[in-house]
Amino acid sequence: MRNSAFKAMARAAGPVGLVGAVGGFLSDVFLPLANFAPVVFAFSVIATIFAYVWLFFVFRRHGQAKAFDSWAMGSLVAAFSSAMIFGLWSVFLSLGPERGYLATNVDPIADIQARLLGIEESVEQIEQTTEQTATQVAQSATAQAEGFASLEEALANIQSGQQVIIESPGTPQEWYNNARIYQLRGDTANAITAYEGFIESSPDLEFVDPFEDYVDLLTATQGIARAREIFQDLGNRFPTNRTIQVILASLLDGTDARVTRLTEITSFNPQFGPAFFYLGQELDRKLREELTNDLLQRQQTAYQTLLSLEQSQQFSVFYVDKVRAQEKLDLAQLNYEAYSQTSNAFGNVGVEVTVYSEGALFIVILPEVTGEAMYYGIDDPNPSINMGTLDVAGTTYLNTTVGPLQVPVGEHTFYYKYVDKNGVESQVYEEAFTIPEVLVIWTANPPDFSTGIRSGNFLFMMMYEDTAKEYTFNFSLDTPALDQSLSGYAVNTWEVTDIPVGDHILYIQAVGADGTTSAVVEYPFTVE
Repeated sequence: MRNSAFKAMARAAGPVGLVGAVGGFLSDVFLPLANFAPVVFAFSVIATIFAYVWLFFVFRRHGQAKAFDSWAMGSLVAAFSSAMIFGLWSVFLSLGPERGYLATNVDPIADIQARLLGIEESVEQIEQTTEQTATQVAQSATAQAEGFASLEEALANIQSGQQVIIESPGTPQEWYNNARIYQLRGDTANAITAYEGFIESSPDLEFVDPFEDYVDLLTATQGIARAREIFQDLGNRFPTNRTIQVILASLLDGTDARVTRLTEITSFNPQFGPAFFYLGQELDRKLREELTNDLLQRQQTAYQTLLSLEQSQQFSVFYVDKVRAQEKLDLAQLNYEAYSQTSNAFGNVGVEVTVYSEGALFIVILPEVTGEAMYYGIDDPNPSINMGTLDVAGTTYLNTTVGPLQVPVGEHTFYYKYVDKNGVESQVYEEAFTIPEVLVIWTANPPDFSTGIRSGNFLFMMMYEDTAKEYTFNFSLDTPALDQSLSGYAVNTWEVTDIPVGDHILYIQAVGADGTTSAVVEYPFTVE
């Protein structure tokens, strides 16, 4: 047995030594990427367990001598030895230098490591990228702050009557000064040139009003198509300038295209107030074309976001002329409030469920009656049954009535959704309802004005049952005693000659001729 064990160890010594040496070398060299030794250690432990199980089965089948002289024994020794070796490597490498023992102390190994992993180059690139990003952010913030101070000064000078054209403008302030003065004088050509000088001298500044004035002059003199071409070129040259992207979006053909592009811009720039103002304006235009719940909710969200951002000046900070910024905010507030009540009304979606002897009738209450389709489902949270549409004088209206449907007795949920005339699908709405075994209908008589007595009639009916079948109805009013009864058929009536005003509950249970009983049904109702 001892000879067999030594033979197994000798058989495993070669592979274990090779794996330990090569694995240790590679683990040390590739340490900057990750410490792979613990991974190999874990696999070795798993292999040890499998080898032990294998050895156990060989031992049970062939005996001890055969087991110790088998490949199972060799595999166990190899796996266990590997686990020991890489367990130690895991500890040594975790406590050693970041680049490993060999690369730290042997220059040729360090060169090989650098060439294989590109460590120095990657680190240098990361450091350079980080520094560049930090510098760009700092420069942008500084430029915006400094730009506002100088441009505000130029605007103040112009408004105070100091309208002096600067002969050789060089700074954004000087170009803006000239552009505003030329614009006030009606010198459109020179005003356009000055605004272009302003943009070229300060492509990082994102003040909106200089760009608004510039695009107004362009569209008035050269047309919207030419203005769009110019801003397309500016957008390509200065892709990080958000104001240029917003103005370009406002020049697109068609309200849908403008809404789509501005929505994209706001999603990527959730703190840029001017984009939300322009989006709200386009949604206002869209709502004047067609009023839908989806458009209303989006318009309300756009203006809500804008007004919320302005609490930290994330709209007005992008305007040199604060009076103009406030006028736009006032307009946004006005449009938001104008559509707010309509938005609330459009949100009042519901369904009336009425249970008859033939089944349940569903009438959907929907302010938005025009659209492409409406779908419903019983107990199906993904409604897919098309309720159809009605075509009246060329206008398509949604069919909002379904039934009566013979829904089984029990608790159910009616799910429904609609697709508006723009093809936008609504959320899925739902309404719980019950189909009772015994249907109860209360009909109140007109009150006796001389005595003030209220009276009425109850109709009792077994759901989906042959009306000729014999049934007894046991019932009670405002108590579950069921101490009154009516015998007859599946349909019966009970007249109440004097019932107090207020809320009541009728308890009722049906008993068939064969002795089968229904569940006790509770029917709440109100006498007024």
